[in-house]
Amino acid sequence: MKRNIILLSLVVLFSFTSLFSQEKALGFDSLQSLASFGIFTNEFDAMSDVNVLRSAPGFSSLDKTYIFAGVANSRQGTASTNTDTGPLFLAGYFSPIKMSMGLSFDSSPTISTINNGTSSVTATKTVGTTNYIWESSITENKYTLQSEDMNISGGFILPTGPILLGAGINFSYKSNTSGIAIDTYAQNNGVETVKYYRDAAGASAEPDPVLDYTHITTKTSPDTVIDTEVTVPVYIPLGEVVKGLGISAQMSWKNRNLSSSIEEKYQVESSSTFAGATINNNLIEDYVNTLGTNIEAVLEMNPIFGKNSKNRLEIYGNVSFELPIPSEYKNITSTITLDASANASDFDQTEVTQVRKGLLKYSAEAGASHYFYYDFDNWAVLGFKPVAGLSIAYQPTDDYYMEKQITINRSDGATGASDGTWDDAVDSIAVTENRYYNNNDGYPLEIRMPLSLASSFKWKQKDWIFGLTFSNRVGVTPIYSITTDKQDIMDSVSTTYTGDQTQPALDSTDISHVSSSSVTTSLDWSFDYTNTIILNFYLPNDIRLDVLSVVNLLEINNLIIQCIIPLP
Repeated sequence: MKRNIILLSLVVLFSFTSLFSQEKALGFDSLQSLASFGIFTNEFDAMSDVNVLRSAPGFSSLDKTYIFAGVANSRQGTASTNTDTGPLFLAGYFSPIKMSMGLSFDSSPTISTINNGTSSVTATKTVGTTNYIWESSITENKYTLQSEDMNISGGFILPTGPILLGAGINFSYKSNTSGIAIDTYAQNNGVETVKYYRDAAGASAEPDPVLDYTHITTKTSPDTVIDTEVTVPVYIPLGEVVKGLGISAQMSWKNRNLSSSIEEKYQVESSSTFAGATINNNLIEDYVNTLGTNIEAVLEMNPIFGKNSKNRLEIYGNVSFELPIPSEYKNITSTITLDASANASDFDQTEVTQVRKGLLKYSAEAGASHYFYYDFDNWAVLGFKPVAGLSIAYQPTDDYYMEKQITINRSDGATGASDGTWDDAVDSIAVTENRYYNNNDGYPLEIRMPLSLASSFKWKQKDWIFGLTFSNRVGVTPIYSITTDKQDIMDSVSTTYTGDQTQPALDSTDISHVSSSSVTTSLDWSFDYTNTIILNFYLPNDIRLDVLSVVNLLEINNLIIQCIIPLP
């Protein structure tokens, strides 16, 4: 429960800065910036952000070599099923070459309690007055014993004349994305081998176990998502009124693998007592690749209100597109009857193929934020940040819609005429094709107008090594939705033929459909309110330590720590 609260809090914090995060080539934000909603920043933000006006100090003002490091919940939890390392990062700014680099790693594996190894079933044979115990079967399991949730980020920023140029990459890998129980996930990804033995000795002799036959079951169901993002930000200084322009381009590729398989097979030894069996195999091919792009621009301008030199106005805008490219979905289920030699004597199969088309997702937003600062001598600073924006988005929850589905049922003849194939006159094959029309809609187009006010109070008495930053944010977003009724119209054509025939052509005539659709609109409101507290420690040699307590200051497991170390 604690971990869920922590992760939820971090997601909330990151969402407040998501409008501006693209220009951060290294993908890092300081705790100071996150917890104050961007009102206060430090050298950590400067080395990660090409926008020199958004950080105090900015990248161009860094005059020392820095090392930045941090950890969150490094030993959270004691259960053996959780070895969460927490997000670890290491970054640095190298003053002699005016370049910053960084690397972040986060791994959260979940480990099954199932053990790989062998187990056996024993039998007892009595010869005279002696009882002999021997192994009638031995089972060996080789399972994938953990699921993974891993994220790696890295990047750099380098000045090229007055322009700052950066590049960043983020790679994430997650398995068991459906979130099933980890023991079930392990059993769905592995091999079970059962070896059956028979007693080759006579009734009056002690047991002589010999291998009779082997049953092997192989299961795969990785349920993975691989996501790669490349970001290239650039900052161009301009003039007096419009001080600078930040532009960021991001390309992403995501692969979702929901394929799975179950395969059974028997291996029969000579003189085996194997009498045949029925096995059920299944193969599912289900992949979705998604291409995405995001373009963002931020104008840094002189403030409209206030006289503090730190006041500023930001005008932002971005547009993004995401196109899922689904593969053909296949689901092949086979029921196979084996004879005493483990050869197929009857073979029935159902094959389902779905032709799918991706749904283009898009969004665009624009807005402005104004920063206000009030200095209280040398012991405190109060900052405010009102934000107003407007966005439009079409973000279907599904990645695709279905154009048609083809189902093929193959039957290996009548009883007594089966031979494990579908190529003769006693075999029957039935094909059904369902065609879908007007079923690619039904998702809302949303128009949002987010309004928020963030405030942050940074306090530190002179010569004290300890300070506090109190921040809060309140927001309201009206959401106007426009939804068109989803039409799910289907035509079905089918044919049946025998195995010695060629499949007849299916009727290719599209039937004209007359359908009406209605449009509905709705207005909803979203409210949020968040408070944060940062503990700031100012240590000798200008070393600083920021500590964010997500839940309780007294619980060390819930602390997130960042350290800024200037090298002499």
